[in-house]
Amino acid sequence: MTVTPSSCTTPNGSIDITAVNGVPSYTFSWSNGATTEDVSNVFPGNYFVTVTDADLCKISTSVFVPSNIYDYQPEICLISVDTSNNTNYIVWQKNITYGVEKYKIYRESSVPNNFQFVADVPFSALSEYTDLVANADVHSWRYRLSSVDSCGNEIPSYVDHKTIYLDVTFGTTNLLTWNYYAGFPYNKFYISRYDIVNGWQLYDSVPGNIYTYTDITPPPTGDVRYLVEAKAPFNCIPQLKTAAQTSNKTKSNVKHNDFSILPTKLEDLLNSYLLISPNPARDEVWVNFNTAVTSATNIKVTDVLGKEIYEQVIYEGKKVSIPLTNFKSGLYFIQILSGKNSIVKKFVKE
Repeated sequence: MTVTPSSCTTPNGSIDITAVNGVPSYTFSWSNGATTEDVSNVFPGNYFVTVTDADLCKISTSVFVPSNIYDYQPEICLISVDTSNNTNYIVWQKNITYGVEKYKIYRESSVPNNFQFVADVPFSALSEYTDLVANADVHSWRYRLSSVDSCGNEIPSYVDHKTIYLDVTFGTTNLLTWNYYAGFPYNKFYISRYDIVNGWQLYDSVPGNIYTYTDITPPPTGDVRYLVEAKAPFNCIPQLKTAAQTSNKTKSNVKHNDFSILPTKLEDLLNSYLLISPNPARDEVWVNFNTAVTSATNIKVTDVLGKEIYEQVIYEGKKVSIPLTNFKSGLYFIQILSGKNSIVKKFVKE
């Protein structure tokens, strides 16, 4: 038996069978109405055939005609952090020119190996996606990609990618720790450092199996920041971009010594007395005040479009719980209003 795959939009598949071990001649009855031995011009799907010989002995079987991209597995090229806003972006290359309707992005939830749907990206769109919900400054994130053909069949990838998350303990020496990047092989991690005198500079590198680094001579004062990168053994070119826009580096989040920068605005000072936790959150999120509230304070929650989702007024206390039972997964903003002062914090609902 020979089966030729078919397009999902044009019936160009075929099934070629041969009847044996019966008494000729044979008759054929196919589930699509055909009575010939072989069938052609069929769409992907299951087809049933009953073969009857001259002695009226019958045998039935089913034959599956796959789509012509049935064996195609899409692969993420790399994931990196957009350091301007601490969001993750995913890049993949389209190594097929037909049959795919869209790609689907999945992100691992707080439960290991439990992936949640994030977004659809049409085949005709740029093969790059920015996840505005996941905060790269919280922890590393793992992603998965699949493709959907024009028949509606979802074809998964078998390789996940995970971002690099950097944490820094600042002191007389600065201790950097980070996790490995999952998705492609690399030989080194490259450590960049920023200070107010030299700006960003490639500071050092370590082997790819080392995940800590101690800066024993950090700048004594001022704004200090760190970034860790790994290089892929290939270039990633998102479809619709040119070769000059290739990328082969995955970046971590940027960590800097916030405590060395004194707030200069009232809003900045007030923000330093407010903590949102946990973030991301699942069932509830807590607003934690460094100093107890002693006057009427209005707490509002809005979505990314500015629609008000929740409101509460408190008069005293240091902690307030906001239930998230009716919240959809996504990015939200908490606005704290007290007198003429306003503070805005963001959090993610998983």
